[in-house]
Amino acid sequence: MEIAKHWKTIVDTLPDGLRVLDSEGNILAMNPAAEKLTGYSAAELIGRNCRTLNCTGCELFGRGSGEQWCSLYVKGKVKAKKCLISKKDRRALHVVKNAAVLRDSEGRTLGAVETFTDISEIVRQQQEIETLFAYHWPGNVGELRNAIEYAFVLCSGGWIGREHLPPKIAVNGKNMPMNSRQNAESWEKERIKLINALHQVGGNQSEAARILGVSRVTIWKRIKKYGIHLSSDLKQ
Repeated sequence: MEIAKHWKTIVDTLPDGLRVLDSEGNILAMNPAAEKLTGYSAAELIGRNCRTLNCTGCELFGRGSGEQWCSLYVKGKVKAKKCLISKKDRRALHVVKNAAVLRDSEGRTLGAVETFTDISEIVRQQQEIETLFAYHWPGNVGELRNAIEYAFVLCSGGWIGREHLPPKIAVNGKNMPMNSRQNAESWEKERIKLINALHQVGGNQSEAARILGVSRVTIWKRIKKYGIHLSSDLKQ
């Protein structure tokens, strides 16, 4: 089989974004994955300069073509470089870039090919893990368990995110914006209010619901939401 005849089908099947550039950084071609990744259609980007995506991993000289254009043409390749690119909607996207210079049989520079792998989900998960490690966990294992239960109740998808953690853990008290500080204070106030109601009725959730004017199911959800552990929190 002559692979060359099927190169477009092969490229269009790749899960990673791919674009082909000329020696002056102008975009000659891109695959559907690159369209999905950037939010631009091929028609919008082909013919435009690679600077459109504002890739943080590029070192541009802009003084001509080939080695005068950027460091890629000097080095010959880029391997597994973490970068940020700007999508059409102006949002930044975390990617890993690989690239290689294309040359003819006599070694003359023709252009380059670049691939982009979306790692935004990996970065988000790393940030969430860092959030958990940054918190000092005064309640030790019990507080950790309550935080996970709280997140489990709020999370409707497959991944628990920072937005599902109790506010005092998510913001961790550092450089806390006013609205986040107010949310954390409101969260703690509501938690104490519920604990007091439960303490007043010896942990009876139906009676606590009557005092607060809500349903028993709401009380159960709030116990999970606020990470209340009946066997320990009601003893305080």
